[in-house]
Order: sequence, then structure tokens, then C-alpha cells
Amino acid sequence: MQDPRAQARLQVSKSPGDAIAWVILAEAELDGGDALAGERAARRALLLRPGHPEALARLG
Repeated sequence: MQDPRAQARLQVSKSPGDAIAWVILAEAELDGGDALAGERAARRALLLRPGHPEALARLG
């Protein structure tokens, strides 16, 4: 099975305008222990879909 972060990064690379893909990446990065990458991904999701509750939840 592939690393969840790698899977999420692949999905974001295929669909960079998909806010949900960025939220999934944020979650994967946070779960993997990379808080900075998780924050960046959540902020990208918010740029695409301002106020998205799942993205906001990843920020704190």
C-alpha cells in the first residue's frame, strides 16, 4: 500500500484546483507529522474555497 501522503500529493498534482484534494493532503501531512506542510495544504484549500470548514479545522 502506498503512503497516504504520496497518494494525496499525486491527487493534488492531478487536480490542483480541487479544494477537497488539498484538505486530504493537509490531513495526510498532519497525520505524518509535518505540521508546516499540513498548514500549507490547508491554506491552499482555503484559497480555492474560502471558509471551507474542514480546511479551517486543519488550521487549529
